[in-house]
Amino acid sequence: MKTQNIGTKEIGYIVIAMSLILLVLMISITDQLNQSIHADCIHEPEVCPMTSNFPIQSYVGFTVTIIFIIFGIYLIYKSRQIDKTEKKIHEENKNVINILNIDERKVYETIKESDGVVFQGDLIEKLEFNKVKVTRILDTLEHKGLIERRRRGMSNVVFLKKH
Repeated sequence: MKTQNIGTKEIGYIVIAMSLILLVLMISITDQLNQSIHADCIHEPEVCPMTSNFPIQSYVGFTVTIIFIIFGIYLIYKSRQIDKTEKKIHEENKNVINILNIDERKVYETIKESDGVVFQGDLIEKLEFNKVKVTRILDTLEHKGLIERRRRGMSNVVFLKKH
């Protein structure tokens, strides 16, 4: 069973849709409330003091609805900014990967083939490089921001950075 993540943009659209539904309900309720108030009034509709009154609850409801709509628009805008930033980082990483030398690219591709996580010792075995060479290549890749190493017991785990 495949799950699907709901992103910021989708949440923004959901908030806006629910706010618009709430707005329609508020208009309907306010109209019905005004009609019921006017039905009890003994004055003519032109001079009835109740006709022009707008219930305070309606002001609160409309204000909250407008705040939710603005919040939904903000979420959509923010998601677009995040998408642009991620795209830019991805392009920068592509450029960095293209300028890697043969050995660095070989190490990077091996980590990538291992689902982005591999022990440094396993990397040495797979590539048949010596420990010093692999360590120096990993230092270079880490300095370029492509990987991250974490200590796990007596060895290091190498992670591809998610970009």
